[in-house]
Amino acid sequence: MVVADEPVACFIATAQESGQTAPGLDAQREADLLVAAAVGLGGDVLHGRRTLDDVRGILDYHLTKIFSPAF
Repeated sequence: MVVADEPVACFIATAQESGQTAPGLDAQREADLLVAAAVGLGGDVLHGRRTLDDVRGILDYHLTKIFSPAF
């Protein structure tokens, strides 16, 4: 069984190696946060508490923080 955050953590770690992320990130913790956020926010959409646009904005915000390397 593959844990949902493993591929995300590998993707972030690979991006780190090539300098495509913000410095000092913990790839596994960022992956945990992203997967948990996506699952939780998806539940909010299903229950009518948030719109898909709201969720996209929230996830985009977090992804931008991860994939914004310092120059």
